[in-house]
Amino acid sequence: VMLAGEGAHVLRYEQGGAAALAGVQIQTIGAGGLFDADDVAAAVHPDEQHYAPTTLVAVDPQGVAYAAATDLWCPNGMAIAPSGRQLVVGQSASREVLEFDIDSEANLGERRVFGTLPEGACSDGLCMDAAGALWIASPTTREFLRMERGGRISDRVPTPERHAIACVLGGEDRRTLFCLTSSTLSLRAARGTAEGRIGTVRVDVAGAGTP
Repeated sequence: VMLAGEGAHVLRYEQGGAAALAGVQIQTIGAGGLFDADDVAAAVHPDEQHYAPTTLVAVDPQGVAYAAATDLWCPNGMAIAPSGRQLVVGQSASREVLEFDIDSEANLGERRVFGTLPEGACSDGLCMDAAGALWIASPTTREFLRMERGGRISDRVPTPERHAIACVLGGEDRRTLFCLTSSTLSLRAARGTAEGRIGTVRVDVAGAGTP
């Protein structure tokens, strides 16, 4: 599904193009080009045959775009393992975090589930550590989660007054978790403000892979 404002050009004049070229349907949301997180949540439908999932698009060094993986539910944060042979993808509209092998031609193999987030959580930005676990920002539960392969949550960094948006392991030893948070998920409320913050937390396991 493609979400568009009620007066969007693509909605008024190019609906057929979105369906024919991308296999998506356009659904109206908000007014005046602005909408908030509640509007988005109400517009996202459950996984069923009547609603189109998302395609993950890759772009090669020559600038040619192609479908790397299909049937994903709003792919968001991604990380590549240190070997360069695995890609992990978080989905904002699903609790499942997916993993793909990367072959020598940079194509993705069959998907598998790296782990499933706890009830109510969703994946925004994420990064990988040297033990192969993931740090995942969950804006809906207002926390950063460390997920091991299989889905076990080994650590949590709560952000009770703020939404967790993205994270990365950095610093000289890559053991500093940089945590991006926001006071709101509403674009309307955030407009004209400077409420984003980056905090830091020291962790036991260093970062690995990209980013």
